[in-house]
Parts: sequence; C-alpha cells; structure tokens
Amino acid sequence: MRPYSEQVLRALENRYGPLPEGVPSVAYIFEPGIEGRCLYISPSVEDVLGYPRRQWLEERGLWDRLLHPDDEERVVSNEAECARSGEKLVQEYRLCAADGRDVWIRDEMTVVFDRQTGVDPLFYGVFLDVSDRKRMETKLERLAL
Repeated sequence: MRPYSEQVLRALENRYGPLPEGVPSVAYIFEPGIEGRCLYISPSVEDVLGYPRRQWLEERGLWDRLLHPDDEERVVSNEAECARSGEKLVQEYRLCAADGRDVWIRDEMTVVFDRQTGVDPLFYGVFLDVSDRKRMETKLERLAL
C-alpha cells in the first residue's frame, strides 16, 4: 500500500472527526489488511478497550494483535472477502482489552472508495461491545441444557 500524505490524513480527520462522540459504539476508518493503518477512530475506543486513541492512530497492526487467536482466521478471511467483493460485513469476534479481558465486539463495516481523497479502498465501520449479551447467551444455553 502506498503511504498517505499528511494532507490526505488531515482531510480524513477533518471530514470524519465530528462523528458522534460519547456514544457507546466506536466509529473507525481502516486500511484493509492485518497491517492496515487506522486513519480515524472515535475517542470512545478508550472506554471500550482501554487503549489510547493515539495508539490506534500511530501503531500499525494494533487491531490484529488484539484479535483473539480463536477468531483470527475467520475474521481476517471475512475482511479480505469484504475488501474484494465490496459487500457490507457484519461479524462478531473478541478483542483483548488493555486490562487483559476479552471484549466481544459486533463489527459492521463497508468498503468505501473515496474519490475525494484518493484513498481507496478503506473500511468504514462501527463496532460495539456486546460482551454482556454474549455472557447472557452463554448463561441461557447452560440453563437450557
């Protein structure tokens, strides 16, 4: 992937920086691929996973390093197919939070070709912590058996 100029990165931040903040979901823009760069992530990522927003923006491949090993093959494969097909992707997987706990994520993304900035393709998406729901599902499964 070619490097992006500071001008392109600033344009993305200015364009998407005002996305709603203080909501329980995390909005993001990522380059595809396991070493893809995070171009935008909402400040709520710190509440959900405990890692500073700045770390997401500066550290290539952070998302992949936090991805639970049992979910990695499936999730990476699904995202590669999404980048190829251009179809919306909805999936659930676990990320490791800064405090060491697994956080279940529901992630909804789409591939965008941004003619205005010339940066393409990019994943535009939002993810939400669904750990409480997953715990309840597990508890209900145990009770059912």
